[in-house]
Amino acid sequence: MIMLARICLATLLGVAIADPATAAPERRPLQVQLAVKGNLAEIAQPNPIPGAQERSIALRIEDGRGASAGAVIGQAVNDGVAVYPIFATNDVTKHVEDITRSVLANWGLHIGEPTNGTLTVRYTKFSVTHNNRAVGATYVGDSTVEYTLTNRLGRVLSKGSFSGNVDHYGKGRSVDGCNEVLSESLADALSRMLNDPTFRKVWSTAPEVADAPPAKPAKSTKPAAGAGKKGAGSLEARLRKLDELYKNGAITQDEYDKRRAAILNEI
Repeated sequence: MIMLARICLATLLGVAIADPATAAPERRPLQVQLAVKGNLAEIAQPNPIPGAQERSIALRIEDGRGASAGAVIGQAVNDGVAVYPIFATNDVTKHVEDITRSVLANWGLHIGEPTNGTLTVRYTKFSVTHNNRAVGATYVGDSTVEYTLTNRLGRVLSKGSFSGNVDHYGKGRSVDGCNEVLSESLADALSRMLNDPTFRKVWSTAPEVADAPPAKPAKSTKPAAGAGKKGAGSLEARLRKLDELYKNGAITQDEYDKRRAAILNEI
């Protein structure tokens, strides 16, 4: 009835009244001042790591999104079609670091000097998708982090990759809506990292173990000509021993691969 009345009125007045449903979508890029929003404590509920307070780490944040990402942190979408980009007006890496420090501190990890090691967090995804709707909008945040934990001698103790995803309903073109899902999705990814059994086990290890220098690979020696079966048997025994060391966790995957290659190179 309302639409019919509008059409009749437009006919009488000789003017055209546009239907809001067919109005052109907003196409201006959305500028977002990044800020920590949302409920990070609820998303990344603390699960303290035993022994975390006994040592300190140096934190390093790296942007792994690719050179072309720059300030782009997402896009607005209408019916699956990208309408306009979403840009950050401040430093994305600094913002990621602020959230990471907050989450780590809440879990009891101490960042500072003197350090027992270094935690490198490389974020490969930190984006928001703003889905426009006839009434309101939805915001979807996606974050992916790759971590590497090394001791103070530079030995890699553990590494992995984790993703976080959060969505909210809100008003259209909302800066707060973007910030909430970005902050919470990153907190979600970091929470998964901190709950990773390997990460927790390594960080709970006594400092004297975590700081042990990497074992020196055995010197490879070429078998003497005519060694025959005796030389082959020795190689097989060394490979079996190497397998046992790896299964028992005495050496890392990288050390295992290097030593195995050195042994096979003697054949």
